[in-house]
Amino acid sequence: MNHLWSHVPFVLRDAVESDIGTVHTARPLPRTRSVPLAAVLRSRTHAPVVVKASPHDHAAAEYVRREAAVTPWIEGLAPRLIGAYDVGGWVATLTAHHIGRPANLEPGSPDLPRVARALTAPRRRQEGPRLPYLFERWAITPNQRDRRELRGPYLLHTNLHPTNLRVHSEPVNPRVCVIGWGRAAVGPAWVEPVLFYRELRRAGHTPSQALPWLARLPAWRNALPERIDALARGMRSATTSMREQALWTELIR
Repeated sequence: MNHLWSHVPFVLRDAVESDIGTVHTARPLPRTRSVPLAAVLRSRTHAPVVVKASPHDHAAAEYVRREAAVTPWIEGLAPRLIGAYDVGGWVATLTAHHIGRPANLEPGSPDLPRVARALTAPRRRQEGPRLPYLFERWAITPNQRDRRELRGPYLLHTNLHPTNLRVHSEPVNPRVCVIGWGRAAVGPAWVEPVLFYRELRRAGHTPSQALPWLARLPAWRNALPERIDALARGMRSATTSMREQALWTELIR
């Protein structure tokens, strides 16, 4: 169920409005069903902002908390965090509103080099609230050797589908802003491009197109074959979709 801004507890609305002024419009964001409240808020005294909020007893509360914890580490790559709230039995984040379109990942798209730059942005883990390790969250490690391969100190997005890769509207050299960090985890840097293989295949790349594109990324070049195999085996075992299973089998050598 998606909540309206007017339906969330007054104490939360009051806390947000103390930072941005009285909200006069709240437009729900499309394609954000995993969070009970996701909307663009506008006031007369502040630039537009995005609010994401969840009751404590909803599964999305952890995603909202994680996004609040991660965003300060990745300034310049993700929208700026304006506020984080835990009041009235709800948790919420307030970030700058990013105006952009979903990245086009089809073969030959001019967005692909821009996405590559976003994928190579440094994101080493910093001190702060503990984030789950990749193998802890997904339970995708069939054996201890694979578990060791998936350890690492890097912040991973893990959910880089096109709607989370927003292309700025600048006419010259538009950059990509990465949103939707609620599923972030910690692991080795090479995991992100390996997971991105799925997005390239979904966008119409053949394996012979996707693999050379990924090979340009420094993190991919650190992905030894046995490491790719470990992640692909885990991802294959974590899905019941035959199409997804076949996709991950392509990476196992």
